[in-house]
Amino acid sequence: VSLAWLLAQGMTVIPSSTKRENLAANLAALKVRLSSDEMAQIATLDRGERCANPDFAPDWD
Repeated sequence: VSLAWLLAQGMTVIPSSTKRENLAANLAALKVRLSSDEMAQIATLDRGERCANPDFAPDWD
């Protein structure tokens, strides 16, 4: 769903995996169609926290 949401917004996504089943799941995102209501609901999710913030990353926030 995350990949489909990004793709629906015209973003380029570059998922990576070494496991065949995960590669297939990533490709399946091309077939997922989210409604405008679903897109809007996802867009309202809290984004107040970074999931990855390595010590060498620039000061994003």
